[in-house]
Amino acid sequence: MPKILVVEDDGALRFDLSQSIAKWGFETRSAPGAILALRMIKEWKPHLVLCDIYMPHVTGHELKREISKMNIPPTEMGFIFITQLHHSQIDFNNCGVDVDAFVSKPLNYEILRCKVDAALRRIRIPQPQEARTTAQTLASIRSGTHA
Repeated sequence: MPKILVVEDDGALRFDLSQSIAKWGFETRSAPGAILALRMIKEWKPHLVLCDIYMPHVTGHELKREISKMNIPPTEMGFIFITQLHHSQIDFNNCGVDVDAFVSKPLNYEILRCKVDAALRRIRIPQPQEARTTAQTLASIRSGTHA
């Protein structure tokens, strides 16, 4: 199951985002700021981070730069910024970080879901050990080792 970390200093929005993402069928955790988010990224290893840009103490841009120093391959973790800025106000070429998408507040959850799905499509999500592909199951049936 894909794991999504929500980093948002507004408690009500953080709760709403986490609840919506859980209803979509994803495992979710949240952090009120970048310092806790960095620890959670190291320990929990989310597949996608949804992060506010303007937070007290450490901004979303600074968090993304710190994550970049961790050398996590882009095929293992995506990143979406949540911002109060309208898309016309974002300088995509000079923001200094590589992200999958920007989503403007107030959030349109249909648009957010589309961007989450698009970001997760490019992420390699390891399957649990007990999960078997159809091809593996058929191969074991043919070889007589199917349990």
